Amino acid sequence: MKPNNYILIIFVFINISHLVFGGSIKLSLKSQGYFSGNSWINVGDMKYFLESRGINAIAFDPSNPNQVKIKICDTYMPDKDSENQLSSNDFKNFVQEIVTRQNWVLAIVSFDDSYKNMDGDLRQWFKKYDIALAYRGSYALVLQSNGFIYNKIASNSLPIEGSSLILDSVTISY
Repeated sequence: MKPNNYILIIFVFINISHLVFGGSIKLSLKSQGYFSGNSWINVGDMKYFLESRGINAIAFDPSNPNQVKIKICDTYMPDKDSENQLSSNDFKNFVQEIVTRQNWVLAIVSFDDSYKNMDGDLRQWFKKYDIALAYRGSYALVLQSNGFIYNKIASNSLPIEGSSLILDSVTISY
């Protein structure tokens, strides 16, 4: 066998080994309250700046973290239809879409305020993952789907107006 063939075989094995043996990826999240800077989510070596008021989320398959879905919902300002029901429902629909994707990760941070006009069902959803919500507070949440439900990987919240927090070195296995 030629030396180039050995290199090709090793390369193919390395790429397939993630599927067979699994792997891991590191995440870091920063949530910002009012007037305290920027929110972001790091997925491996990629940094996503999320500077839109409200709920900011990234969903991805950890075995292919370069392909992400981003969802931003402004739950601060009321929508034209019943107290921001559209933004809350939009986020709940996104959460339901991602939960059906086995091993996918959902990473969520707040920016400025996401609480003021968030509907009650969505507040309860965050509460079940130990997120304390408050006007212009901060939270970060990392969930991983098993195809049916989410498992909490990490969370933190500061229900203090203008607060910021960092959730650092979260390891996701797949």
